[in-house]
Amino acid sequence: MTTQLATTPLLDKLVKALSTKFPPKKVEEILHHYSILRRAARLDQYEICLINGGKFVEAILKCLNFLRTGNDADTVNVANTIRQLESDANLDSSEKTTIPRTLQAIYEFRNKRGGAHNFSFEPTKMDCVFVLAASNWVMEELTRLYLTNDPEAAQALVKNLLVKDIPLIEEIDGDFLVLKPEISARVQLQIILYHHYPDRSLTKDLILWLHNHTAENIRTTLRNMKQKNLVHENEDGWTLTETGIREAEVEIAKMQSGGSEVKKPGSIRAKGAKHGKRRSIR
Repeated sequence: MTTQLATTPLLDKLVKALSTKFPPKKVEEILHHYSILRRAARLDQYEICLINGGKFVEAILKCLNFLRTGNDADTVNVANTIRQLESDANLDSSEKTTIPRTLQAIYEFRNKRGGAHNFSFEPTKMDCVFVLAASNWVMEELTRLYLTNDPEAAQALVKNLLVKDIPLIEEIDGDFLVLKPEISARVQLQIILYHHYPDRSLTKDLILWLHNHTAENIRTTLRNMKQKNLVHENEDGWTLTETGIREAEVEIAKMQSGGSEVKKPGSIRAKGAKHGKRRSIR
């Protein structure tokens, strides 16, 4: 499953282009780990982000090794493969130098930072920020190199990957506010539940946090989402299903890229909120 990437047609074009150069299963492996690390970064799951950053590196190196040798290997030695790529005169400068060296930097965080942290300062968040940015760059470079038969699609996909994460939710003294109060209760619920995933949220808390929608509207919206298998409820509250996560990511991507969710009729304008300790969630 892809996370915050682009429209399906654009991704299909990239996958098709990469699959003409590399084994299709290896291309799927790249997209799989890239999607996981992006989602993990958004959900503040930093260790998962770093682990899948390492797997993302290995997947791309398998493809570049195939390009160099024709060997569809299941495993690669990262350091040896990078040295071999750098010494191959038949490769493009990005294929032999720039991409491998960027991958090597990503892999350093996977191998050497884990378990070696000073507990007075936990760096996994900033490590994850770097890994995400570097992985985005690698995907953009692969798009530039191999999606050459459709320049407009390549530019559109790179533009999507370059979209900055704009805060959509903010925590204030334990309360969570969606920073686009004009959007529907359904999308606000998706954003809040996505932020809390995999933890659950109680109905009473959701009613408190969506203060610009009525309690009846929120309960009705949750029931409708449950009927569509977008959410699951138990005594501990509500959480998104896999289908609900996919729909939430589509809505978030739309807003991040400058689109807007349609305002529902009868929605109430947001009320002011008291100020306290603030933590913006991206």
